[in-house]
Amino acid sequence: MQLKNISNWQIWPESGAEGFKGLKTSYIDFRHAVQGKYNAGQKIAAFIFIVTISFLAISGYILWFRGDFSPETWDKARFIHVLSFVILIPTLLGHMYFGLHPINRPGLKAMFGNGELDEHVIKSHHPLWYRKLKGIQ
Repeated sequence: MQLKNISNWQIWPESGAEGFKGLKTSYIDFRHAVQGKYNAGQKIAAFIFIVTISFLAISGYILWFRGDFSPETWDKARFIHVLSFVILIPTLLGHMYFGLHPINRPGLKAMFGNGELDEHVIKSHHPLWYRKLKGIQ
């Protein structure tokens, strides 16, 4: 998506608080929750990726050029670097696990195929997105 469409980006789940309740439905019960194009878990993971990778880059710079920074700054950077890594890796592994789970195979096949999902898959897996695409309220 291009930056000119940034005002149309959806930061929070389209279904609001129900999107967070849908996490149990999606990730524990392995059923399709009422969700838009992206579910709350995907959005939370994306936020964690952005924040932790940013912290890793900034703290990594400080660690790399530690002679230019005070020992206290270096210690804080090392702590932030380790903490970011400890948060990032389980999030990444969970993201991979749920992305490869059989319930998500149609999306996985589309991602490595032509990039298109069948209409019935969108309707069953992403009902809010389906309604938005069809103009149904």
